[in-house]
Amino acid sequence: MAQTTTYKGKPIIETDFGGCVPGKYAPLIAAAQKSIMAAPRGTVLALTRFGNSRFDPGTVLEMERFASAVMPYLKANAFVGVTGMKRVIFNGIKPLYRVPVELFDDDAVAREWLAGR
Repeated sequence: MAQTTTYKGKPIIETDFGGCVPGKYAPLIAAAQKSIMAAPRGTVLALTRFGNSRFDPGTVLEMERFASAVMPYLKANAFVGVTGMKRVIFNGIKPLYRVPVELFDDDAVAREWLAGR
């Protein structure tokens, strides 16, 4: 699910991949991509959640394509719930980001970081 919230007067597009399993990412990615790409280039503050989600090699490829497609629209991206193997995968796609990208343990700290961008 992708939704736009406001924190300290700044819009944040929040995408929740929490609990997602391989083969189920496509509709969430499509919704997030549509929301992000509807904004002017270089303006999107994004918060992306991955708590209790699972990846496989196909998921990694989907995420790489997603990151490449939305990159021109992002100003900054905060990831929440990236642990274990997901952290390894994140480190693989992090070089695709040409904007500030950070990992956080909870939404509150992530939103605060984004609000400072």
